[in-house]
Parts: sequence; structure tokens; C-alpha cells
Amino acid sequence: MIAYCAAVGAGPGGSLGWARARRDGTSMVVVGGSSIDELVNRMAGDFEKRRPFSLGMLAAPFLPAAAEGHDVSRLRTERRVQTTVLAVSEGLVGAQVNELARVLIRLKLLASDIRATLDVMDSVETDATAILVWEAPLAAVGSTAPRDLVEDAASATVKFLDDLDAGLISAVNVIAPGRTSLAGTALLLSGLAASLTVASQPTIVVRSSARWAGPIERV
Repeated sequence: MIAYCAAVGAGPGGSLGWARARRDGTSMVVVGGSSIDELVNRMAGDFEKRRPFSLGMLAAPFLPAAAEGHDVSRLRTERRVQTTVLAVSEGLVGAQVNELARVLIRLKLLASDIRATLDVMDSVETDATAILVWEAPLAAVGSTAPRDLVEDAASATVKFLDDLDAGLISAVNVIAPGRTSLAGTALLLSGLAASLTVASQPTIVVRSSARWAGPIERV
């Protein structure tokens, strides 16, 4: 399987870093960049060739609690991504989930028959029309220096593939009562998921404490 990860920085329209990792024998081949066009085109190319791949979303680990009183069907019908069903339109997390949803929307435009799943038991290895979506919490940084989002994404993709090979990948119920997952919310906003329950569905969470020290081909 090929692993992608998209990492989004802080602020409205925050910076994007992405990585694509695959095994080549005993080696790990990692490519990364900061262009959303390059990311989406590469994913669409893998989908067209029916190469199984997953997409990780690297940002804050949890989203705010669902807002009371929202008409969720109206918000979703109007596609008002900036004022979402889960009230994440303000602040860092809102900007991140909107940007990640935009990646999925762009992918869907290029690959209209693609489907997405959070379920690790869904057979993404044999059904090449499905992508497995997972998330990784963005580790805190102890300095004010800009972080390398491409390196963050690369570290998460390599950890995902390592865990997959070791049989350690599983969906976990990390959602606290009244809260939602980043991956599930992005799927909902992008239109790749129809049921509102996807936002609170158990999700694969990849936690990487080690930085990827290998080469990254920057594109």
C-alpha cells in the first residue's frame, strides 16, 4: 500500500505539507511537497492505476464539541464549509479541517468514483476504488520556529506503513463524548461520507514520536 499524509499549518489558509511513502524492497521511498495540486494529482494518478493507498490527516487530534441548535441537514446541503455542522469555523482547528476537506473535494473532482472509509476492516487492499483515511495528532513544538510540515507528514506516513506491516493498525474509539474526529469531519464536509455518524466513528490514529531521518524527495 502507498501512504499519503497531508499536514496543515495554523491560521486561515494555513500552509500545507504532504508526503507520499511506499516500500521498495527493504527501502522506504518518500516524496513530499507543499502544493495541493501536486498532492491531488499524485493521488488521482495512483487511483487511476488502481494502486491501493491511504490518506492520513495531520493536525489537532480532536475537534470541538458539536454545537447545539444547528440544523445539520441545512448546513451540509448548503455546503457551508466555513460554518460547519460541528462548529469548527473559528480558530486553528477550523482552518485545518476546512483545508483537509478541500483536498478531498479536489480529489473527488478528478476521481468521481472514489470512495473513502475509516474502517480498517474495509478491504482497501483488494478494493482499489476505496481509500483508507486516518489521522495523526500534530505534536507540540517547543519553539516559535516554523515547523517542517513535509517532514511531519513524512514521519506519519512511514509510521503508518511500519504499523501496517507489523499488524498494529486498528481503529480506536478515541472520540470523547460530544466530540468528533478530524478525519470523519473532513469526509463529511467533502461529501465523501453521507452519514453524520462518520464524525464520531472509531478512527485509525497513528502516533509517531520519532522523526523520519531518511531522504525526502521534494517536489
